Amino acid sequence: MFGIVQYQTQGYSAFLYIVPIGIIAFPTVFIAVKFGQEKGKEQVSHLIAFLYHTLEEISDVERLKNR
Repeated sequence: MFGIVQYQTQGYSAFLYIVPIGIIAFPTVFIAVKFGQEKGKEQVSHLIAFLYHTLEEISDVERLKNR
């Protein structure tokens, strides 16, 4: 099959190598992104909790200063 395609395209064609690489690369990237999203959810929830806790502390300090 590869020989027939090379014969019809008169030699080397980068497109012949890009298609199989793309077929492998796109699902790999998709799986990596989904894994990163799942891993990041927990980290983001911790960061948001820290942010809210810090903002509450700052608000409490400002209230004490204003008294």
